[in-house]
Amino acid sequence: MDSIGGILGKVKLTRKSNHSTNYQVRGSEICKDLGGKEYSLFIRLYKLNASRCEQVYSWVKDYPNPKNKVRLFLWKYGDLGKKHE
Repeated sequence: MDSIGGILGKVKLTRKSNHSTNYQVRGSEICKDLGGKEYSLFIRLYKLNASRCEQVYSWVKDYPNPKNKVRLFLWKYGDLGKKHE
């Protein structure tokens, strides 16, 4: 008989997706791909400026060996915002 931890370790939990708009879907995809947990933050950022999110996302994907992809994404997003002002 397996322990509860052993049984739960075999089960892979996935996040239920009830997204109805493009920005919700794409924001969640970016968050998931970067390994983040703040889905609502990425959805909000994507809704505010989709082109900047895509630009930063491609930059983060090309960055060699980042320690934390989410922090790098948020830093670059803010950095580009300062440059555009």
